[in-house]
Amino acid sequence: MTFKMLIVDDEPVICSGLRHTIPWETLGIDVVGEAYDGEEALRIAAVRPLDLVLTDISMEGMDGLELAGTLKSRYPHIRVILISGYEQFEYARQAVRLGIEDYLLKPVDIDELLGLVAKITGQLATDRERKHRKEREEWLGWLNDQMQGIDRACPPAALLWESEAPTDCRVIVSQLDDYACWRQHLSEAESKQMRMRWKAAVEAALQAGCWYPLSIFHHPNLLVTMAAGASASCIDSAPGASCTNAQFDMLERLLSETSERWEGPGRLAFGVSGAFSDPACFRRHGMEAVQALRRRAIEAEHIVFEYGHEIRTPPRSVPCLSDEMSQWEERVARSILKEAEYEVAVAVRELLNGCRARRMLLDEAVQVCDELRLMVCRKLRESGLRIGGEAAGYPLARLDPHVYNSYASIETIFIEQLLALASAAVPPCPGKAWRIMEQAKSYIIQNSGSDLRAADVAGWLQITPNYFSMLFKQHTGKNFSEFLNEQRIKRAKELLLESTDRVYEIADQVGYKEYKYFSAIFKAHTGLTPTDYRELASAR
Repeated sequence: MTFKMLIVDDEPVICSGLRHTIPWETLGIDVVGEAYDGEEALRIAAVRPLDLVLTDISMEGMDGLELAGTLKSRYPHIRVILISGYEQFEYARQAVRLGIEDYLLKPVDIDELLGLVAKITGQLATDRERKHRKEREEWLGWLNDQMQGIDRACPPAALLWESEAPTDCRVIVSQLDDYACWRQHLSEAESKQMRMRWKAAVEAALQAGCWYPLSIFHHPNLLVTMAAGASASCIDSAPGASCTNAQFDMLERLLSETSERWEGPGRLAFGVSGAFSDPACFRRHGMEAVQALRRRAIEAEHIVFEYGHEIRTPPRSVPCLSDEMSQWEERVARSILKEAEYEVAVAVRELLNGCRARRMLLDEAVQVCDELRLMVCRKLRESGLRIGGEAAGYPLARLDPHVYNSYASIETIFIEQLLALASAAVPPCPGKAWRIMEQAKSYIIQNSGSDLRAADVAGWLQITPNYFSMLFKQHTGKNFSEFLNEQRIKRAKELLLESTDRVYEIADQVGYKEYKYFSAIFKAHTGLTPTDYRELASAR
């Protein structure tokens, strides 16, 4: 900690002697200048930050006593040491009445002077630390209010950054990966200790880069840091590089090293806002940093993410997921009806892998899961299952994004949700017959393109063909051939609209070896021939 001191005496040789013969640096004193009368000293005090003034009393013009009184009035934080001769002791008594207790009698004893200055700087250090803590608390309270959307004027920054205002600011948010997976394994005390180490590690790294950090935990898994005061001289930038780019490069290096050294649970990742100079813009830039950090879910190879530098173009070979939702609905519903938990888990994993391949941010993937859950509920109800409101589950979008902050955690909870849905679904009638018939329907839909017969399905179910036909008619209100034709025609309509295959090729794909028979069945169901159906759809 350094303190600024001014030496005042109307004899330059004395000023020079006091300045250069005493080891002020050992006391943390920086002598910023000399003045040769009181008025000059006041001019310097008006433009230079001072902590201590060492002045003689007897000077031409404004003497030391008048200078001390003026300094006490204008700059009460400045401590004054008066030097007077024995014959000027009355002046020292007047100084005491002004509240100035620090004075020495000539001839000055150097050890006595150093002892007095050491005592004063100790008091100044205590006062500065107390004021610093108070201002820091005010700033931390302000940061917390800002993150909660409470708008109020920011506290003064003069002491905090030892300047009128910070020259450069960034908001840095940090978060631990897979928080939902490991938080339950830590006690409250362990979690608190872990966050203290986390905060200390981030702030130490920033201080090493000439930043002044202020940090708050806006959430147990979101540390928000306003880093301020980085000077251009601290940044070793390449020739031709902009100051902003060099600034981020330095931050990226410091934060990446912090993540590599981190020994706690999970791995630290960082979002960094754009640069700004007005602390009042903190909240907006804080939201920028949070938004930048969202990319962590799809860019696992990176640790530090800067706002405004994101590339989210999905690979050209990946089709739009919305075109496949009906297939996912069919697949998941079928797995639930078959009570095949493993198949449900595999389907969810493949779905989310597809979302990641499309470079969907986590909240976008969550929307896909919520949409699929609603579609599956509808499909199960169409199959005759009774599903209560609670059994239908809750939107994953309600999950805390700072807790469920990875694809792995979303995958786990969505599988659990679908399996809970399967357990809670109630068939409309008791016994195994209902589920057997639902399995039969799924089997028929899956194999409708093959040369499928009722006896084949009965054999797969391990029941007699007659019993199968009876149960199937009771359950669906249709016989096997009617249901099979419905599924084939449904698939044919999709292919006529989506593909460029010839009509006879589509007939073969959906299970009809005879084109004329296919055309007749298609017209019976739709009122149009396959060709007319395709042409009419194309004309719309």
